[in-house]
Amino acid sequence: MFVENNLFILPVKNGVYALLKGEGYTDIPEIITKQKIYRSKLDFRLETSLVGNSEMQHLDFAYASSLLRTFLNDESLVLTIRGRKYTPKF
Repeated sequence: MFVENNLFILPVKNGVYALLKGEGYTDIPEIITKQKIYRSKLDFRLETSLVGNSEMQHLDFAYASSLLRTFLNDESLVLTIRGRKYTPKF
């Protein structure tokens, strides 16, 4: 229904959403390249990564294991603000 009417939903804050008209969807192309195995740069097991299963946890592990630095080819990459942030009023 949303796609047919050119509508999409954006979260404004917890429990509040904006219904907007426009192009809010995209088709993600199929990945056809072969997968690569990445070996963590950590020389120890990161125990905190074994508790829970959240998006933020996976991002933290990708950072801690140097996966993000390797993928982006950027050794200067550092953590900044973390966690959920809200969009400004629009």
